[in-house]
Amino acid sequence: MGEDSLKVDVVVAVIMNSEGKILLQKRNDPNFPESHGKWEFPGGAVDDGESKEEALQRECREEIDCSVVIERALPKSQKRTWASTAGEQVPVEVYGYECRLAPGSVPKPSNIEVAEIGWFNKEDTQRLDTLPGIVDFLDQIYR
Repeated sequence: MGEDSLKVDVVVAVIMNSEGKILLQKRNDPNFPESHGKWEFPGGAVDDGESKEEALQRECREEIDCSVVIERALPKSQKRTWASTAGEQVPVEVYGYECRLAPGSVPKPSNIEVAEIGWFNKEDTQRLDTLPGIVDFLDQIYR
């Protein structure tokens, strides 16, 4: 098994509304105290046989009950290490996509792992308890 087979690809949707605010969701996952209660972008792991774009659409449907229109892939991904449920350290690469909601989509928490959602401007996000990397992706959006 090569080193690349251990890496997990994760995609996140950086969704902006017409007022320039970004959609974030508050994570509800008591099994992972390092991320429970923190704000994050909608998204998740890419499944085997799935493209990053397909995974992004699936995760947005699962988490916020919405379809998104992908505008572009953000130029810089992020490398992290996450602890798995078995306690091992797994390398993760996070890919961000600038998106907008598809017409008629109204986001709402639709997964037990999503406690609430909200729209925030960049300054608001600096006062939130967020997962690492949120600001880096926002810097790629707000130039």
